[in-house]
Amino acid sequence: LFFVNLSAVLAQSVKTYRNAGDKAFGEKNYYEAAYFYGRALGERKQVTPEPEIPFHSDFRKPGKLDPADSAYFLYQLAESYRLFEDYREGGAYYKKMLDAKYDGDYPLTRLCYGICLRAQSQFDEAITQLTQFRGAYKGEAAYITIADKELANCRFAKEQYQRPPLFDVSRVSGALNSGAGNYALSHYRASFLFTSSRIAAGDKRNINRIYFTASHDTAAPKMIRFEGDGKKLFNEFGTPSTDAASKRIYFTVWYKQDDKTI
Repeated sequence: LFFVNLSAVLAQSVKTYRNAGDKAFGEKNYYEAAYFYGRALGERKQVTPEPEIPFHSDFRKPGKLDPADSAYFLYQLAESYRLFEDYREGGAYYKKMLDAKYDGDYPLTRLCYGICLRAQSQFDEAITQLTQFRGAYKGEAAYITIADKELANCRFAKEQYQRPPLFDVSRVSGALNSGAGNYALSHYRASFLFTSSRIAAGDKRNINRIYFTASHDTAAPKMIRFEGDGKKLFNEFGTPSTDAASKRIYFTVWYKQDDKTI
């Protein structure tokens, strides 16, 4: 017979998720950090491929967290989504922080919630939250400046929305928008170039790459391979654009060296 201390096992599980989340967050891998913080809260959102923790068993729903741990994981989860520019999910978790009255220990919660609302074009509620933050916050002046800029942005956006639109914007259908982090779309003759951090075949994490697809094609976009791609000095590629004749492509390359992104 074997005796297992279930409370100790669950506590270890929470600690493991926290360590993995903090490591990913510190490396600015916010997508993966959100996954681990969500696990610590007992959530199990499916991602492909699923991040692995060495020497750790399959997902085990943690037991009841104490308020300090709940506040930490909720805030870090909200921050991860916001920094990954998923403002809908980020805003939802900041609101949970406010509803649970955890913002006393995390005074920037309301500011960040307002930013997420503004990013979702919920300008009136964003103004309410930002104004409330500005009136109550007693910390660094830099965050008051951020709140003022966000308020100005909301008011300017509301003014612009009063004017009739000059064009319609619609989501591109098909496989172009699948996966995570699709951005920097540009025309290339009759096709599209864009950046995506979707997980490609052979990769174990989200890496920015440039993709190509015909404007009418519903098939999966094709990744563009450059000389040196995959080597240490050419780690990630993005923000493609072309000259007027569509004969030359310009793009950004960045990579990590020690703790710096270059």
